[in-house]
Order: sequence, then C-alpha cells, then structure tokens
Amino acid sequence: MRTEHTDPRYAVEVDDRPTYRVDFVGAYGATEEFRIFAAPDLPAVQRWVGDQAAGRAYTVWVEYAGKSGVGLAQVLASR
Repeated sequence: MRTEHTDPRYAVEVDDRPTYRVDFVGAYGATEEFRIFAAPDLPAVQRWVGDQAAGRAYTVWVEYAGKSGVGLAQVLASR
C-alpha cells in the first residue's frame, strides 16, 4: 500500500449516495447478491450487511461508470 498527500480539488464530481453491491457467499458456495441504493453512508451499509450475513462471507462493492459499462470497486470484505 502506498499513500500520498493530495489536493482535494482534483476530483471533478462527487457522488454522495453511490450504489453499492453486496455479494454473500454461504455454505457450499451458494451466492446471493444485492444492490443498495440511497444509503446515507458506508457505516449504514455495514450495519445492513451485518444484519443479513447470517454467518456468510461477504464482499461490498461500490459501482462506478466504467469505460464500457458499470464497474465495481471493492470497499469491504469479510475474508
């Protein structure tokens, strides 16, 4: 991992209510996926995931507009 100081003006847009995707993986590889809209912040998404996980592994992604469609950036993972 690498860090550097930055000028906050480099960003030209801010999405303060991004769409999240959550992938749960349960026993024997069974999966269940959700999209979360209008979450007030990431801690709210974390609380929802905690309530729904029921022992399953999970990955939380944020969606972004990619060059050829919707892209996903991982923001949390249980493993």
